[in-house]
Amino acid sequence: MRRAPFVLALLLVAGCDSFGDVAAVDAGTRVSSVAELAAAQAAWDADGPADYRLAYDLACLCAGGDRVTIRNGRVASAARLDVRDALTVDDLFAQAREVFAEGRTGEVRLSAGTPRIPVLISLQAVFDPDAPVADEPSRLTVTGFEAD
Repeated sequence: MRRAPFVLALLLVAGCDSFGDVAAVDAGTRVSSVAELAAAQAAWDADGPADYRLAYDLACLCAGGDRVTIRNGRVASAARLDVRDALTVDDLFAQAREVFAEGRTGEVRLSAGTPRIPVLISLQAVFDPDAPVADEPSRLTVTGFEAD
């Protein structure tokens, strides 16, 4: 079974704190199609800030989260992770696409404000008797976003 980059990102995260120094985001609205997600990403690509701060939590067997600072579209610093492992909004869009691409049961939500970014990416566990490792449910929640 092909493992999504989402699962790899979840395995790289350690710890379990939330970060409160970045402006909170709303709970968002559920994405119902790949086209809706693509439109939000196109708007992000066209008008999203190159410099911003992002905070997120991961809930899975490897619970954790991070707060990252992005400069010129790249991770400049991360509170917990090596900057090579921290997530950007572009990474969130890529992981959100995986929910639709794999046809898995899950949920993606986009923030209601501008820019619309993924604020929830949730996947249900899938049982595959041929897989060497059991798949697990996972949930990535953006807890803060602030353009600099």
